Parts: sequence; C-alpha cells; structure tokens
Amino acid sequence: AGLSGGSVACVVDPRDWNGYDASGANAMDTILNAAIQQAINTKARLVVPGGLFTLTAPLLCYPTTPAFYTFHMEGQGGTATAANALPSRHSYYANTVFYAAFNTLPGIILNAGRSIILRDFAIVGQNTAPSLLSTPSSDPADYVTAGCRDSRYSPYCGICLDPFCGNTPSDRGYSRFTYPTTGQSGQGTSGLLVENVDIRQFVVGVMSSPTVGAQQGDLCVYRNVNIDTCRIGYAFGQSQNRANFIDRGNVGYVQCAFDGTTYGTRSGTPPHVHGTQLGEL
Repeated sequence: AGLSGGSVACVVDPRDWNGYDASGANAMDTILNAAIQQAINTKARLVVPGGLFTLTAPLLCYPTTPAFYTFHMEGQGGTATAANALPSRHSYYANTVFYAAFNTLPGIILNAGRSIILRDFAIVGQNTAPSLLSTPSSDPADYVTAGCRDSRYSPYCGICLDPFCGNTPSDRGYSRFTYPTTGQSGQGTSGLLVENVDIRQFVVGVMSSPTVGAQQGDLCVYRNVNIDTCRIGYAFGQSQNRANFIDRGNVGYVQCAFDGTTYGTRSGTPPHVHGTQLGEL
C-alpha cells in the first residue's frame, strides 16, 4: 500500500492508508509515520496532499533500524485554504498544514540523515505566548506558554536535527525515546534542504544538535523558511554545525532569531544568512 509510480521516481501517497484524514478531525501521525518508513525503505518520495493533519506524536523522519539514510518529503505549495487554516497572525505559506497537538516533543525529527529534502508545508504548535506580547521582553519566560518544554537538551521545536546522535542528556531528553537510537557514533545529519516551509508556535523553530556528543548537523540549507511566534528562530547546539545557510524567508515574533549559546553544548556555530527578513512579518 502507498507506493505508486515507476521504478525511477516512485511516490508514496498517504491517501492509500485506511483512516487517512485531511480534515484535522483525527490524528494522522501513525499513518504519516508508516508512509515515512515506506518512503525511506523504498527510497521513494513522500508527497502529502493539501489538508490539515493533526499530530499527537512527532513525525519520525529516520529509519526504525539505525542507519544512514536519505529522505524526501513534500507537501502542496500555495497559500492554505480557509478549511486548512488554524487561528494565527498570518496565512500559511503552504496548503499542507501539520498541527502538533502536544507541547513537549519536536514536531518533526531527523536523525543521522544524508541528502534530506523537506519542502512545501507548514507545521504549527502550541506556543502562543510570543503573539500575546505587545512589546519585546528580555525575559525568556515571556515567550513560552506554560507547559511548553524549554529545556537545554530537549526544547519543544518544529524541526529537530539529531536529538539521538549524542549521549543521554542530563535533563533525560525527550520522553517516549531511548538514547541513543542511531548507533552512528555521534555522527549526525549532513546535507539537508528545507524549502518553502512555515514553522509557527514552538519554543524553537529549527533545533540542530540539542544533545552532547552529536556531530555534524552541517551543509544544511534553509530556503524561504518562515518562522514566527517562537522564542528562538534557529538554534545550533554544537561547534560542528558548520556551513549552514539561511536563504531569504522570515524570522519574526521571536526573542532571538539565531542562537548558539542556549541549547546542547552551547557552542553552536553561527549560520550564513542571506536576504532573510527579521522582525514582524
């Protein structure tokens, strides 16, 4: 189930699974995670149609058996229709909207990937506190809704790179998961493109390498990524987060756009930024 197309460019379609629901009324993480595993195992492209997809657990974009892997997931581009839109300050930049109905885990997890592509979707969480501020604040707590996790090694985030490539952190890390899960000797993701993605209402928009012992998290390109209503836009947790490029897009309604001193080893390497709009969108 779920595989269509020829041997050269196969596509996995989550509509092939029983229980598929693009209305937001029912949880879709089990079906989407099954589709993700099929796409990884068959080296196919996962295409998620337009719709509102409720998640009660993270999207696990890495293989169940530890190994380096490649993965390609895309949604439907274009502005979200009224039926797909959740209450928010702005319209979404994609017609495929993932809604994370939890507040302590990442929305999407990548772990020790190679040549990963994520594009054309929005992911929305529960952290609404930044949108309630009438003026900027120097207190980090003002940017975090009560109950949303803001821990050094495991913050609530939209996309998380390599949370399980290091050692078990002192804060015990993300619940539901055992550290480490990759068996890759600390090596992390290298070669990532995130394009035309909208990330909203998390503590951290993109978190790279939140644990101690992780390596790499490098050669990543974030193109036309729009992050708002978070405490921090992009966070880099260790010194091998090199050659990360942020090309255009927006980071607004945050306390800090780019951070390398709050999470993980607190020694993150700054990204290369080109043409990105900072401040209110």
